[in-house]
Amino acid sequence: MPGKKLKFPETKDYAAKEAIVLCPSDRVIGLYNQATGKSAERIAKKMKEWFVATAKQKGWVECQFVPEVQSKHGAGCVLLNPLSVRVTVNQIIISK
Repeated sequence: MPGKKLKFPETKDYAAKEAIVLCPSDRVIGLYNQATGKSAERIAKKMKEWFVATAKQKGWVECQFVPEVQSKHGAGCVLLNPLSVRVTVNQIIISK
């Protein structure tokens, strides 16, 4: 996506009902190249590390890279929206 300024996904842009969103591989690669000035063509370890760190910094609860079902290459990254996370405590056990 040369020439087009990409915006990293922001949690505020998604409603609580959108618990999980997918950032496709081409966007992950474009965001990484834009931020680093590199020209990577595939998702690699350093790119994943950068994306996860940036996603956490932007408030995403969790992010997980997933393979595409047919090619098994990276399909992109699934992001968990913090607005959709609800914690319920049924029992607290304190051990001594």
